[in-house]
Amino acid sequence: MKKLRMARDGYIVMSIVFYIAGLTYMLLLEISPMTICISSGIALIAYGIIKIIGYCSNDLYCLAFQYDLACGIFLIVLGVIMLCSSTKLIPYGAARLENACERLLAFTSTPSIRTLSTILKNGQDKVATPKKPEVPKT
Repeated sequence: MKKLRMARDGYIVMSIVFYIAGLTYMLLLEISPMTICISSGIALIAYGIIKIIGYCSNDLYCLAFQYDLACGIFLIVLGVIMLCSSTKLIPYGAARLENACERLLAFTSTPSIRTLSTILKNGQDKVATPKKPEVPKT
């Protein structure tokens, strides 16, 4: 019963953490994406551990936590990926990304992620975007 109580309390705490994190991300827009990745990674790892504890608890009918082992392992792996690749996920700032999007849309009507990443890698987002010439009205 001790493990079952610990899993229950862990679910309650993690639910509160997720609510607070969601409200914080919505209300404080100046939080950096790196901070969001790191805090989300830590929360996912903690939630995965709680899921595994719930799976190992003595549930009377073995129904409540039957998928928690797989879900817990998945959450831990996802959290580790978030922590390890947080610098790879967001290597460019928001301003550079916005400039690259403006440059991309200035040249094509069908943008793609590949073209956007090429613009960022080559530093073309730092160059001024040429204005499209206006077509005279007839």
